[in-house]
Amino acid sequence: MKKLKKGRTLSRTAEQRKALLNSLATSLIIHKRIETTLAKAKELRPYIEKMITKAKQEDVSRIREIRRNLSKEPTKELFGKVGPFFKNRNGGYTRILKLNRRSSDSAQIALIELVDMLKVDKDKAKQAKKAGKPKTVSSKVKSKAGKNNKSDKKESSKKSETKASGQGDQKTKKGKIKRKRK
Repeated sequence: MKKLKKGRTLSRTAEQRKALLNSLATSLIIHKRIETTLAKAKELRPYIEKMITKAKQEDVSRIREIRRNLSKEPTKELFGKVGPFFKNRNGGYTRILKLNRRSSDSAQIALIELVDMLKVDKDKAKQAKKAGKPKTVSSKVKSKAGKNNKSDKKESSKKSETKASGQGDQKTKKGKIKRKRK
């Protein structure tokens, strides 16, 4: 008789589930918001929240524990930005929002995001924008570069036409080269 067990299998073996959750956790840490199925989002929530709780205290042992599951860059992001951001918060680091069903297989889609992290990123972007825009190439230089590229393309197409047209070749009305069989 089958007994109830904690968690969803997600139609995968244990190793595949672990790899899936690691991949989803990496994406969530880097992008702060991901779109996935509702079942995967519900499985990801406790997994990522335990990681964030560990990241709030930066010890060598906790870093190594997280590094077992995540690669180098998401681990740095987790301990550098996400952990300190949630330092004063006791749990509830993620939010799951239900979206429409997927048209292909009618699976329930959900949006899982780190609470208030996107808001802070947008505020930082606005401040950076107000501080000063980076210098870009002037429009005159861009337009000259564009003209040169167009003329180069015309020259290269003329060269290819001369190479392609040989004995017995004919051009069709559309400009394609039609080769005669021997």
